[in-house]
Amino acid sequence: MLAERLAVALADEERHRQLVAAQLAGPRASARLLAALPVVGVLLGVALGADALRLLLHTPWGLACLCAAVGLDVLGLLWTERLAASATRAGG
Repeated sequence: MLAERLAVALADEERHRQLVAAQLAGPRASARLLAALPVVGVLLGVALGADALRLLLHTPWGLACLCAAVGLDVLGLLWTERLAASATRAGG
């Protein structure tokens, strides 16, 4: 009897964990897509003939913008993962 209740409780907990993970898949994917968009923008600029890479890599302001963009992208991804982990812990 106790073993059956334990098995049911564990199955419910696993089902809930899977539900939370499925609900968090969308926000995680959106964060990754948003983090990749600046790279796509630079590549699109290069394809259209803009000298974006020279600007970003060979000028002080460009390097500052590049470093800030990479830092903010990384922080955004870490923040999203931390929020998702927090939601997973709170749900379990």
